[in-house]
Amino acid sequence: MMQAEFKRENHKSYFVIRDSRLDSDEHSHEVYDLEMLCENKMQGILPVSLHSFNGETELYYDISTKQTLRVLFEKKMFTREDLKWIFSGINEAVCELENYLLDMENLLIDPDYIYINMTEKKVYLLYYPYPEESFESEVEKFAEYILDKICNEDERTVVYAYNFYRYVKEEKGDLISIFQDMENSDANSEKEKSEQASKQMQVEKNELFQEDEETLYFDEELQQIKDNEKPSESNHLKEKRIIVFSFFALLGVGIMAFEAWQNQLGFEELFTKQETIIGLAITILAVLAFILFSVIDFVRDKAKDKKKDIYRDVDEKNRNEVIENDLDSIFSGNEETFLETETGVSFETDRENSSKVDDMYETVLLQEDCYVEQRILVGKIKGKQRQIDLSSFPFIIGKSKEQADYVIDDPSISRIHARFTLRDGIVFLTDLNSTNGSMKNGIRLQPNELVELEAEDEIKFGRVTFTYH
Repeated sequence: MMQAEFKRENHKSYFVIRDSRLDSDEHSHEVYDLEMLCENKMQGILPVSLHSFNGETELYYDISTKQTLRVLFEKKMFTREDLKWIFSGINEAVCELENYLLDMENLLIDPDYIYINMTEKKVYLLYYPYPEESFESEVEKFAEYILDKICNEDERTVVYAYNFYRYVKEEKGDLISIFQDMENSDANSEKEKSEQASKQMQVEKNELFQEDEETLYFDEELQQIKDNEKPSESNHLKEKRIIVFSFFALLGVGIMAFEAWQNQLGFEELFTKQETIIGLAITILAVLAFILFSVIDFVRDKAKDKKKDIYRDVDEKNRNEVIENDLDSIFSGNEETFLETETGVSFETDRENSSKVDDMYETVLLQEDCYVEQRILVGKIKGKQRQIDLSSFPFIIGKSKEQADYVIDDPSISRIHARFTLRDGIVFLTDLNSTNGSMKNGIRLQPNELVELEAEDEIKFGRVTFTYH
């Protein structure tokens, strides 16, 4: 039966499988497939070598610089883009096996056996000729794992993941057909998206030329007000009007003065002549016309000012609504905190003062078992003292900001370097197949080895050293 362990030899990490069936003549065909894998470097397949010792054969899978899919996405949800390159890598491996006439059902489609090189975003599958369960069941479990690790708020990812699950059910684990269906579905989806975008553009064009009449009227009125506010046109018209009315008024007065001078008329005789009456009529009409037009200008200006006030009020109302919404979001809760009395003292302040007096006489109940154990790492990073609080578990240390709970920016640290877990109140450390490894009290940990931590243990990640408290 299958026995697995991790080993580090010559600065390389290996996933080692020992199986008694490898030494039996009954399974010579499976051994032949493995020898073919050893002799050929296949895209997307973990490099493997056969080692024989004391009559036992072991499979050495090279997992250097690689992490399992489960570890990489332990703290991160899948996005549609993540799933696309992961599925593409699996598809590439399956097609490579087809080229060599090897059975794809010997691939372990399991998040614990799918390895990823995150630097290149490359997927590697483990080929093992003695699977413990049916390939169809394994692929179905993998699809369910994908569904559990997606963000349900991301609609595109949800649709993509559920399509994969649906095709897995329909194709009964046939990965070639599954990925072909996914590709066709993607192409149809892009075509529909393009058609929808085209329709949306057409709708927007139609809406652009069929705006609401009230909006158009509002814009025209606003533009008219702006046009009427131009000082040069308005003042020029008024100046013309004053000149014309003044001319006729002075003309009438001039006629009256000329007749009075020519005929030597007194004031009482002034309005007995027809010419002086005409002059008076011209003057009065000019003055009345000037007054009338002045009143019309006054009324019109008042109407314009009123409309401008309406538009200004609309803008002010919109600004106030935004400000009120912002204030509500900041100060939502107890409004009484902001109320003030006429003397300027708030009710909240009064309550605080009175509660301080009550607190002086209050007896505090001592809580039992309130002690919380603090688990920390203390060390130096680039010469500066650092303290890492292991407050939640699992707790991952590494260089990746997306996947690590604490980021150590040092070239000797891997993207996902080590993990702390808590079991029955005891903290355990696991090296996650890091490039430069992890050490406890000077002893190097094997990849994925689980070791118990005790107070004052010295832990080293790459070249960064901490003490566990």
